[in-house]
Amino acid sequence: MRKPLLILLPSLALVLAALVFLELRRREAETWSTDSPAALAAFERGLQAHMRLYGEEAKAELEAALAADPGFLAPRFFLFDLSGSHGGGEEHAAAIRAADLSALRPRERFLATFFRAVADRDDERAGRVVEEFLAARPRDPWALHLAAFRAWNRAEWERAEELYERLVKVDPNWVLAHNHLGYIAMGQGRFADSEARFRTYAFVAPDQANPHDSLGELLILLGRYDEARAELERAVELRPDFCASYRNLLRATLFADRVDEVEGILTRAGSQCPGEMVEGMACHAATWEALRTGRAKPFWDDLESRCPRKVSPLDLLRFRLALLGGGAEAARSQLAQAEARVAEMPRALVLHMRGLLALAAGAADEACELLREADERLLYFGSVGGGTIKLFNRAVLAMALDRAGRGGEAEALRAEIAAVNPDLARFDDTQLVDLPPP
Repeated sequence: MRKPLLILLPSLALVLAALVFLELRRREAETWSTDSPAALAAFERGLQAHMRLYGEEAKAELEAALAADPGFLAPRFFLFDLSGSHGGGEEHAAAIRAADLSALRPRERFLATFFRAVADRDDERAGRVVEEFLAARPRDPWALHLAAFRAWNRAEWERAEELYERLVKVDPNWVLAHNHLGYIAMGQGRFADSEARFRTYAFVAPDQANPHDSLGELLILLGRYDEARAELERAVELRPDFCASYRNLLRATLFADRVDEVEGILTRAGSQCPGEMVEGMACHAATWEALRTGRAKPFWDDLESRCPRKVSPLDLLRFRLALLGGGAEAARSQLAQAEARVAEMPRALVLHMRGLLALAAGAADEACELLREADERLLYFGSVGGGTIKLFNRAVLAMALDRAGRGGEAEALRAEIAAVNPDLARFDDTQLVDLPPP
């Protein structure tokens, strides 16, 4: 009797697989409360764009979903999430607060409750909502995603990594999880792991720009500039308006000392990206070239005409220009502005500025303390400098150690820098250390 059973087993397996597939599709269809196929289709496209970091496209599709079904609440969650860069957040927050949660499906109810807490700026309640839902549904991808992202924002890297690992097991196509796993490894100096993560991200999302942008950032950090440029070119080929990649392409080009290609990058960016951003890139490139060629003083003296854009007080390149071109007083003015508005996370940048001032003033021991503390706070990734700030800070620290008579420590530190990026291990800013005392 076993022979007929063996014949039937493949068919039974196919039937079971089909039933599982249909059940998963049924559950997914029940996730969102709308009777409008057009609204659901636009919402799903918007959600995909949101996950791909295509903000403008996401906004347009989510608004189309609302237009097709004004009572559909789910698009408002993500429009509210996008509101930091697109505006209109209060309208969506008000609708989320006013919604009848009893009419929502369980996951929608969870998300509505979470975003209500976010809109009310009640972080403790938001965290409690996520943890309770995750405890009840430990394999729910949205609960894992929000719990992981909250851990990420708190710099709880071990917890974030554990949650993102769980998320990619539940949903291998959750692209942002792959991205953040790559950055967590990058930040901790696990560069081979980071590269593998980003390449997995590119494999999972072959038609998206961001995997190539993230990999390009890592390759810049490692001094593999030609490879970085190839990845970044691939990003803008896939998505010509993916403006972050033009910024990173500019960085890779400057680090590779190929300044003759800068104008072409700016022209291309100018056809796709906001004018203010492109002006900032042009200013960055001009400042870099002035510092590289020892023309900080004449550039600073004519700064308003050469580079009129308003910059953040945490712009470290402008700080170096102020110090070398305008002197200690100009640098102290920028430092004071930074100290007045800096939060805890970028405090390392203020410490770096203080260290540069101390080194320029001949206070090498003080500079060592400040730059060492900055190093302890910095990761090998970040919104400022993409991780190269940590290497640059370490290179300046090595200079300070030399000036403090601690040559052995300086040599050991340069060996650590060279293991990441050999170019920056050779950094030596004679302009800075040869400044007259203020």
